[in-house]
Order: sequence, then C-alpha cells, then structure tokens
Amino acid sequence: MVGTLVYTTVTFFLEYLEFNFVTKTSIRYHPELEFPAVTFCNLFSHLGGYMGFCIGASVLTLIELVEVVLKSLKTIRLYRHCTEKNREETPTNPV
Repeated sequence: MVGTLVYTTVTFFLEYLEFNFVTKTSIRYHPELEFPAVTFCNLFSHLGGYMGFCIGASVLTLIELVEVVLKSLKTIRLYRHCTEKNREETPTNPV
C-alpha cells in the first residue's frame, strides 16, 4: 500500500510576525495490486517448450550427421568401384 500525506498550511499574522504551522490532516492509502508476471505453471510450460526445442534440434542434428556419414561412405564406395572397373577395362600396352 502506498500512503499519501496531506498537509495543511496555517498562517497567522500578528503585527510584524508571521507564523507558519504545518499540520498533518489525513493519510490516504492507495492500494496497489501486484500480479506475478509469470505464474508457476507458465514458467514450467516455457521451460518445457525450450527443452523440447533444444532436444528436438539435437536429435535432428544427429540424424543429419548420420545421413552425411552414410552418403559419404556411399560416395567413397562408388568412387572405389569406378576406379577398379576402369583399371580392369584399360588395356595394357605390351612393349
């Protein structure tokens, strides 16, 4: 709660003197309502979403890595097969 003090100034004049009195007349309270920005349920919901995203990304990365390795092995195997076939087909020149 936030309180606001209200002051009243009373001034008296007695011939050449001036007296100022400040009195407190009332205190007014203005209630401030506070709400949590993120609830407990929303916090775990967001954390679960982020973890799912990261785990999903890492699983996809592993699958892509396996795919690249398999394609590389297939390309190496095809290259070796083609070079062996070319060696067999090329005639040797007996000189």
